Amino acid sequence: MTNSKFYLPHKPVVKMSSLSTEIRPVFDASASGSNTISLNDCMETGPNLLPLLSDVLMRFRRHKVALCSDIEKAFLQISVRPEDLDVHRFFWQIDNIVRVMRITRVPFGNKASPFLLNATIRHHLSQYPATTAIKELSENMYCDDWLSGGDSVDDVIDLMSEASKVMSEAGMKLCKCSLNSSKVAENIHRNFEDKSLENDSVKVL
Repeated sequence: MTNSKFYLPHKPVVKMSSLSTEIRPVFDASASGSNTISLNDCMETGPNLLPLLSDVLMRFRRHKVALCSDIEKAFLQISVRPEDLDVHRFFWQIDNIVRVMRITRVPFGNKASPFLLNATIRHHLSQYPATTAIKELSENMYCDDWLSGGDSVDDVIDLMSEASKVMSEAGMKLCKCSLNSSKVAENIHRNFEDKSLENDSVKVL
């Protein structure tokens, strides 16, 4: 896409029930330009690296102590290549002045974004020894949602501690942790400062 230019339309999406981001901008890479071609039309999707959802849910249900978490602003932790920045332009009005901006992070609306996220996570995890935490992150991360757990409170505390450390080394923070154990929840709330633990019930995927 060298020397090409494309302007992405965008709009705010409001979700007042969100625990982390109530208002977020969404960029539409499927919107067509004057030539009827969209950015997604010019982009490879990439192979599907997601595990089978049924397998993730079955493995999740085997744990006595269940753990759900996700990666905070996952797509925004991955940079757009410098040579692709001009096809990620958009207009932004500040103080009645319309400016041309460029998205430097992978936007959710790109059809290649799920592949880029999962390929990045796979590459990062491949650099670590095959511990239980690495295996759980590798097998049970569905896009940016992680479903895991263990047989005891101590197992889950150790699992979350290692998983958080590993993911933070990729600039990715595990957040919105939910558990079926108040003891583990209190520990993670205290050590990881995750305010989302105050919810009584959550949706899984």
